[in-house]
Amino acid sequence: MKRFLIFLAAFATLAFAEDHAHAQLTLSAASLFSANKSLPATCQKEEDVFLRIVKNYRLPAKWKVVIVCDEPSWKDLLRRMVTLERNHPPDAEKTYGETSIEANLTFFRGNALLYPDLGNTPEQTIAHELAHVMLHSRDEYRVDAQADAWMKQQRRNPGSLVAMETAPTDWSPSWHSTR
Repeated sequence: MKRFLIFLAAFATLAFAEDHAHAQLTLSAASLFSANKSLPATCQKEEDVFLRIVKNYRLPAKWKVVIVCDEPSWKDLLRRMVTLERNHPPDAEKTYGETSIEANLTFFRGNALLYPDLGNTPEQTIAHELAHVMLHSRDEYRVDAQADAWMKQQRRNPGSLVAMETAPTDWSPSWHSTR
């Protein structure tokens, strides 16, 4: 686990080109393969999509978010996570987010925020990963149910989720991916 957290710190140090604080949220954008050491133009668009959606939710204290701006960086991140923590690689094409519950840290696949797959909207991805953090849960069924309930409530009563309450249960430090 220590090696993995060291990798995360190294990834953050090397990759963060921009870092913004939004209330309880620290939002960063990352690209390891940008030729001129600046972020691709799509990073700002990905951040805009994320911020437009997340403003409707109550955020956990000290949640750190990294939007991985390009596909090579995303695949590299997943590959390194496999090397350090996993027995098998997640499918990079169907993995939209990775959350460390213990670190309140989430990586989002930026491309999936701009060009979502059929059946998986950016709102679903964000709500799903937020549910992992807010519930401190790795239980996929429970997290999906909570994310779906939040999205339905948001559609019925916009803005009502900013004051939502959730109780942390079944806490277990782990990485978890959205698929």
